[in-house]
Amino acid sequence: TPTILIDELRDQIRVDEPRITALSLGASQRDEARRAKQQQLGHGLVEAIAQEAIVDPFGQARFDRLLRGASCLKWTIKHDILAEPEPRKGESGEDFRERTEMWRAATANVVPVEVRALDPLNVFPSPGPGRLKWIIERQKRPIADIVEAYPYWTDTKLHTYLKDERDDPMREVEWLECWAYAWDAAKEEWEGWYVCEADGERLIDQSNPYAQVPYSFKYSGLGRMDEYGDPRSLAVGALARVAGEIEASVQVKTAMLAQWLYHVWPRLIAKGITAAEARRRFMVGPAAVIELPTNGSLEWLDTPPPNEPMLQYVQMVEASIARAMPPALAGLRSADFGIQQALQVGQAIKVLGPIKAALNRMTATCLDGLAQLVSLYDLPMT
Repeated sequence: TPTILIDELRDQIRVDEPRITALSLGASQRDEARRAKQQQLGHGLVEAIAQEAIVDPFGQARFDRLLRGASCLKWTIKHDILAEPEPRKGESGEDFRERTEMWRAATANVVPVEVRALDPLNVFPSPGPGRLKWIIERQKRPIADIVEAYPYWTDTKLHTYLKDERDDPMREVEWLECWAYAWDAAKEEWEGWYVCEADGERLIDQSNPYAQVPYSFKYSGLGRMDEYGDPRSLAVGALARVAGEIEASVQVKTAMLAQWLYHVWPRLIAKGITAAEARRRFMVGPAAVIELPTNGSLEWLDTPPPNEPMLQYVQMVEASIARAMPPALAGLRSADFGIQQALQVGQAIKVLGPIKAALNRMTATCLDGLAQLVSLYDLPMT
């Protein structure tokens, strides 16, 4: 049931045909041309990012908002791909030019940036309103991935593993990543840093190369700020309103399943004979010849099937879930006339309003950050 409910709500939020709207800074023809170019850049970025990603990050952000009550996007530059070739020792000028041309041809249509959706449970954002001042990301990464990217890294915890684990290139280590960028009022300047650690060993410790925190973290919009500022009151998913009903449904259906199993496959009471001997004699297939014991007796323990009150309770719980998650969102007929069905769909879809608004704001923040990187690094956007 929870999976069906989330899928039904997710289907109502479309991200496959995004509409990017850029605002003009003025009424002149030059301002309008700039606005059109920015809008074209936004459409191109969203389309290219969705095509290259393993999972559409904007689609997963939609899913995380419904399931987790929050979502997070991260954007970076593909430095490894965009790094221009350098002359090798002993390489002729002609060979270097040929290798450079091959690199340019291979990267001509490569999107220079990457956007990934992160599970909000793996990030710890800075509290408070406005843009993020800092964020900490925690992941599990294969050791082969870290060694390839950072050959100078030494695993200080290697001696704590067994030999098979030490030689396993897919052994996972804890990866911590911290980005910060905020205004220092005392120094009257922007300051930031970029720090990465693998299993507690620091690999990167430098100033922030992006001049921003390349993350966008937003709550679903279904929660509220309580008196303690607890993030749990803000990270409210779509299932929060029916959590009790879902739990009750699982409990009663589990009990019904157990009762059905005992009813269909009743237990056997054996007197004067061991359970092992009874199992050997009676747990046989169809058409088997069973020899009854002469010094014992057997009796089936009869268990009745689920009764009518249990079925009524399930229907009552499912009706309560339907009131919170109207079946009209799933395309099911819930009215006798088309106008009534349309009104019910329109009323039901109101629950998605805050989620859509928060998703739009987060995507806008992501595109704004990408545009800053494109300008800062003069990235090719063909």
